[in-house]
Amino acid sequence: MEPIQQRDEIITKRFLFLLEKIIKAINDYQMIKKGDKILMAVSGGKDSLTTMHFLDYLQKKKIFDFKMLVCNVDLGYGCASPHLLKEHFKSFNIDYVFVKIDILKEKKREDIDCFWCSWNRRKTLFETAKEYNCNKVSLGHHFDDIVHTTLMNLFFYGEISTASPKLKLFKGEITLIRPLCYVKEEETKEFSNSLKLPLPCCACPQKPSSRRTFIKELFNPLFEKSPFIKENILNTLKNLS
Repeated sequence: MEPIQQRDEIITKRFLFLLEKIIKAINDYQMIKKGDKILMAVSGGKDSLTTMHFLDYLQKKKIFDFKMLVCNVDLGYGCASPHLLKEHFKSFNIDYVFVKIDILKEKKREDIDCFWCSWNRRKTLFETAKEYNCNKVSLGHHFDDIVHTTLMNLFFYGEISTASPKLKLFKGEITLIRPLCYVKEEETKEFSNSLKLPLPCCACPQKPSSRRTFIKELFNPLFEKSPFIKENILNTLKNLS
């Protein structure tokens, strides 16, 4: 069976509920409009690859009318395996572009923080989107990421804000979308395992000491005991005036 046929069968037989969540998110926030060209940021991790495959399914099945270009940003510290990603993209007939930058600039990996890494990646994605005439950039942040971002902003920055499912930037020239905003991390793990995704990326050296890791370790026992709390956090944000 061809890779595309195998993936489509996995989606329709085992992960239809996930497809429905993504379609609901797209419709609720009007993430995709006819004629959009979306730059899909793919690091090589389970979340971005899951987003990519579902968007590709929606595109090829013409559930939404748009075009997608996948972009992998090599940050310059020799971590990802581009050859594995290229083979994966080609096997699913997905258009792609690889962009390489150097964020170290004579520094060691241990000397850079999450902000510097994220800022440079986003900057590169926006520049690439403009270069290839993409009006939207899609990220692979899921439901749990959004909850953790909300808590980080509250505890460390003293503000009630979150990672919006849809955000217009540069006076509307580019719109940032997060199609996995209703999807939980355990569901992306399950999908990536079922599809046997290559996942050719490595963990950030700052991850064990990052604020996000601290928030996850602090609140996960509470979330495991009372899972509805995460839904309540996001519902609270929706109800803010």
